[in-house]
Amino acid sequence: MSKGESEGAVRFHEEPFYLEFLERLKPEYIEEEVSRLTVTRNKEGQFEAKNSGGEIMGLGLNVVVTGDTREEVIRKATDRVRRNVELFVCEHIFIRRELLRGLPYVEQGIEWLLDEMGFRELLKRVEERGLGIFGIESYESDEVEGEESWENSADVEVYEDYRELKGPRDPRWHISAFEKMMQRNPKARFNCSLDISSSILGFSKE
Repeated sequence: MSKGESEGAVRFHEEPFYLEFLERLKPEYIEEEVSRLTVTRNKEGQFEAKNSGGEIMGLGLNVVVTGDTREEVIRKATDRVRRNVELFVCEHIFIRRELLRGLPYVEQGIEWLLDEMGFRELLKRVEERGLGIFGIESYESDEVEGEESWENSADVEVYEDYRELKGPRDPRWHISAFEKMMQRNPKARFNCSLDISSSILGFSKE
């Protein structure tokens, strides 16, 4: 948040956000992502396309498809990548429309950050909708060229460390984790990776 803004200002950047993410759905972007896949023959003699190490949209998606011909594999890979990208875009739009609406969030690249009160409200909305959280990350403030920046990751909690509970959709883990993180750094801003089923976003299972 810049120094000239009030603490209660609602930070909606919907127009540039949507434009940026809709760019990802263009055919040339899908083609670029498919070009990162490596096509080889597996032990069974089939052609196989898989991620050669580059991350797709920063997600590190493990795209692996097989087929009898190179053309078949490329077609399958293109369909898979397109679906992954569509899911990713729809998830980010859903988060901003349904979970962040009315909250004073700050855009951080393709992600978002909330202060303590905003994040507490987010946790309530996640629980009310039966969603889950895989991990929570906090960020510390820094000043870059006179502007406040939140690029310094300070702390991380993940649901796997709460094995006695029932997984990412058990609200006890993320409530407990958030309270611990607040004690360690009460002035931080927070982001989380969400467990949102594809059916909620309007996608059927593959």
